[in-house]
Order: sequence, then structure tokens, then C-alpha cells
Amino acid sequence: MISKAPNQSNKLNFDGFKEQPRLTISIDQDGGIIAANEKYLLCYSSNRFLLIDQQGNEQFSISKKFHSQGGCWSSHLNQFLISDGPGQHLYALDINTRQLQAVKKFTIGVRTCTCYGETFLCSIGQRGEKIEKYNLSNWQLEGTFDIAEVSQIRFNNDGTRLGVILDNPEDVVWSEFSFALYNPQDMSLLQQSTCIDSGHFCCLIPLPLNEQFEYLVAIFSENYIYLLDSNGQLKERLVDSHAKQVISAALINSKCLVLRTSKPDEFHFYDL
Repeated sequence: MISKAPNQSNKLNFDGFKEQPRLTISIDQDGGIIAANEKYLLCYSSNRFLLIDQQGNEQFSISKKFHSQGGCWSSHLNQFLISDGPGQHLYALDINTRQLQAVKKFTIGVRTCTCYGETFLCSIGQRGEKIEKYNLSNWQLEGTFDIAEVSQIRFNNDGTRLGVILDNPEDVVWSEFSFALYNPQDMSLLQQSTCIDSGHFCCLIPLPLNEQFEYLVAIFSENYIYLLDSNGQLKERLVDSHAKQVISAALINSKCLVLRTSKPDEFHFYDL
């Protein structure tokens, strides 16, 4: 694979973290981020799927009692892919028709998923026992890889590498999280794992190609986000001083970072 050269114009500016969020939206305690694309944030709150733009405007909502295990945006399908609470059903949300349909059933539940082009990857099993690879054009299984304790997986911005958060449980509700890089073609290890921090659960998002950082991690424990470089090394830890805890994160249009916070329960919008 050939990686694209980082573009200096894609340099990210995290100085906004020193200021108030550009936009703050109050949400219910059960509300959460599912995924984002170049235009919208998909979230769940008050038994509804909500599609929100960068200005916080609600585009549409779908009422449905649904506990989401996670999701991702597929540019190939032009749909959001969402796994249910047990992770045994995968749903597709078409933002044009505003229809939510089941597209795939799994014998063992999906813990986390990601896609790039025609490739869909998912970690299956309650503790993320293995990773399965599917073709989005026909949902044919193309490979199974024995990588255990997988909490989160995300392609990087150009699809040449796979970021993986590994989960080392310290007790029933608390884990130590580390980060490793893999080749998504054959799941060969590119970079040994780097310890990040501990917490209840974590969120991983790829950043646009740049000369600083490749991934952002949020861990549900305190009010930090973590920035990792292209070698998978932890480079910075930033604080959202406007909340006591950061639960998860998403990136809209490569420049609008949204944090789901606790105490208070809000979405914080920052321009990078």
C-alpha cells in the first residue's frame, strides 16, 4: 500500500480546548455518539436516532428503542452501519431515504466495527475474541483473525492501517487500554501496543492525514482526550476543562470535534 503524504493544510489546531466549546447541546443521560461522516453526527438519545449537523441543527430523527453497541460510516454504501446492544444484528441507516434496515445477522455479537471502501471489519465476542473481515458488496466473509481483547478498531484516514485498542480488564468495570497498529490486509502487527490509560470503556477515532497525529482516543474515566502519532505513540493528553468526564468522541468533516461529556451530560463542539 502507498500512503498519501500528509498535507500541511490539514494541520489540526487543538488550542480551542483552552476556550469554551463553540457549541454545547444538553442531552439525556442515556444519550451517546454512534458515528459521524463529512456532514453529520449520528447519535442516540431519548429512544431516538438523531442526525445533527456541525451547527447542532437536527436534520431528522427516527424513534426506536435501541441500545447501540457501536457503529461506523460507510462511504461505499453511503449509509451508517449500526450494531445493536447484543451485537448480533447489524443495521444500515440510509440518510437519504431515512430508513433503518437490518442487513446482517451474526452468530456471535459484534463488539466494534469499522469500514473503508468495500471492506468491513468487526471484532466479535463479548471480549473481542477475534476480528472478521467482510466484503460490503456481498457480505461475504473474507477472513478471520485471532486478535483477542479488542475493544475498538478504526481504519486510519487513508485505509492503509488499522488502529486497535486492546482491553486488559483490571476488574469487572475497569480496564487498562493500549493501542496497536495492524496491516488491514493480513492483520500483521505493524507497531507493538502502547499503554494509554485506564477507565470504564474507550472510543477511537481516526484524524485527517497531517504531520502531527493519526488517532484520537477518549477513555471514560476523567476529562482527557489522548493524541497518538503515526507510529502509534502517545504524544499529548488534553483536558476538556468544561466537564468532569469525557465518554466518547466523533469528528465531523475532519475539523469539527464533538465530545460526549458527563457531569454535565452534553455534546461539546470544537473547531480544530
